[in-house]
Amino acid sequence: MSKNRFEEFFKKFVVDFGGEVLPEVHRVRYADYLFSADRIVAELKTLEEDKSADHARKIHALSQDWLKRGLLIGFGRFKISLPKLPPQCQREWLDILESPVENIIRDANAQIRSTKERLRLADHKGLLLIANDGNFLHTEPMNYMTLVARVLKKRKNGLPRFPHIDAVVYFSYRVASKEEGLPFWVPGITEQHDPEVSAFLDRLSNGWGAYLSKVTGRPFAQISRGEFGQRNLTRVRIEINSWIEGDQHMISTNILCQKDDCGQQIELVSDSPETLQWLVCPVHGAIGLFENRAEFEKTIREVVNRTAAQRGLAGIGPDAVLRYGEVGGL
Repeated sequence: MSKNRFEEFFKKFVVDFGGEVLPEVHRVRYADYLFSADRIVAELKTLEEDKSADHARKIHALSQDWLKRGLLIGFGRFKISLPKLPPQCQREWLDILESPVENIIRDANAQIRSTKERLRLADHKGLLLIANDGNFLHTEPMNYMTLVARVLKKRKNGLPRFPHIDAVVYFSYRVASKEEGLPFWVPGITEQHDPEVSAFLDRLSNGWGAYLSKVTGRPFAQISRGEFGQRNLTRVRIEINSWIEGDQHMISTNILCQKDDCGQQIELVSDSPETLQWLVCPVHGAIGLFENRAEFEKTIREVVNRTAAQRGLAGIGPDAVLRYGEVGGL
């Protein structure tokens, strides 16, 4: 399906859902849609070209440059893995991955800003919709949303880099996710938890799923906050250590990736305690998420206490403070 055909298809959904398709204005670049009742301005960006081969060429050229600069040592044909590279190489590889994502986000932020200014919608929130309609480099939606989260990360002064984007959805119409083999929908809120935006995303997700299934006769993978929060612990292994230190009972845990028997320690990635908390494996990328830090702590506490009870150990008390930087340092 061409970009224009997909956008026409999505416009029909927006109208069916109760939204408004904004007109194209030559003097100023408007966003695509307005959901007046929910005070949402939305911009749609479409990934319609397969970038797998192009990415492979760039990484090959980059690896040759690393060899010349002495950052990498290898002979003949050899495989490289992002988490096993030196930090400088990791940053340069991530720059290649993140650059197209940042271009999309920067452009959408400007369009949403100009729309809010021209139409006097200062109290409206901005939603970026990223539709994959042909890019097979990014068929692992959780990994792509991790790139989005990295780009949206706040500045050192605490202010957001792209203040007019309050939520992002990454979804597909005909491109299947690598794991589920189905069209997907992954939502995320960029700032402090907003119940109105969350409720709108839930309704939009349900509406799109129903519309897509009605038109195509196919189900789709709704990888939402709540669903993934329940599923992600099937992809990790939690190791528990318990000991007495002075007059205090101490508990530490390691949270490890068990996908393909990986065993790598999981990192918790987020912008703040109130935003989405991503479980990220250095090998497999994002393998789960929680809606906020409180949900993560509650789930981990329940799992640790249940396992500790089975082993005859004391668990984590309700007043205990969980301390960590990376997950695994509880």
